[in-house]
Parts: sequence; structure tokens; C-alpha cells
Amino acid sequence: RKNDRSGAIEHLREALTIDPEFALAASRLADLLTATGRIDEGLRYHEQSERLLVARNLTDRESLRVRGIFALDTARFDEAEHVFTLWSNDYPGDALPHFYRASALERLGKTEQAERELAGAMERDPSSFPFAFRRARMALNRGALDDAERFCAAAERLASNGWADLMK
Repeated sequence: RKNDRSGAIEHLREALTIDPEFALAASRLADLLTATGRIDEGLRYHEQSERLLVARNLTDRESLRVRGIFALDTARFDEAEHVFTLWSNDYPGDALPHFYRASALERLGKTEQAERELAGAMERDPSSFPFAFRRARMALNRGALDDAERFCAAAERLASNGWADLMK
């Protein structure tokens, strides 16, 4: 919360020294390390976290999110799609698994399914800028300029951060 990444990294390392099977600490450490450009080191902690989560067969929201994002980040798109499907089935009201599943499906070349998943995410959380922006990008990629313009305008209403202007 204090925006002290190096301090947070040290605290997470200490947590893992105390409890080497603290999967969520390993995952958070991986996020911080990759965010600071230490990608190889971060991926090792992602792998540690995933091993622990799979070994324990944890299916809570956070565990499924960690496993799915790691699969996406390491180009295991079939696995990511499977994990995000589990998450959306176990927690049908959650928007995020649909958003992430759309990414996996898009990478697998299943763009129509990806757009349906993204529409499902937007139905569950119509106030999400990333959902609307991604939907605009997908429409633009398939050449549907009217749809792209509509979703871009929706994204712009949700957040005036300059990204919609860039897309326009």
C-alpha cells in the first residue's frame, strides 16, 4: 500500500522462508518481480505457486486465477482456457474468468467464442474499462468498425485515460 515494492518483495521472501508452501505469497512475489522487470526470477515463483496449488487441488477463486494467469503468461493457452472454465463454472457470477478465458480463446484462434466470453464478462461487470476496451480491440481486429467505435465510446465513458483516444 505504501508503493514500496522492494519492501514488499522482502516481506514476501520472508513469508516464504517461514512457510515455503504459502502458494499465494509465491504468486504475489512473482507478480512483483515481473512488474519490476525481473521476469526470470518471477517465473520461478509463478512455477512454485502453481505446483503448490495443483498439488493441493485448490479451486478457490484466487488459486484458479493464479493458475490461469500463469498458464496464459507461459503460452499454455489450452490449459488457461480449461482453468478459466473451471473458475467460471464454480463462480458463475464472477466476470474475471470470462475476461481471461476470452484472452486464452483469442490466442487459440477462437475469436467468436472469445467475443462471447467477453460479452459475458461485460454483462457481469458493465463498469469495467478493460472489458469494454478489449471488446473494442477485438471488433477492430475483425474489421467491424461500427462495433469498435461503439465499444471504444463505452470504454471512454468508463475511464478517460487516453487509451480510447489511441484506439480512435
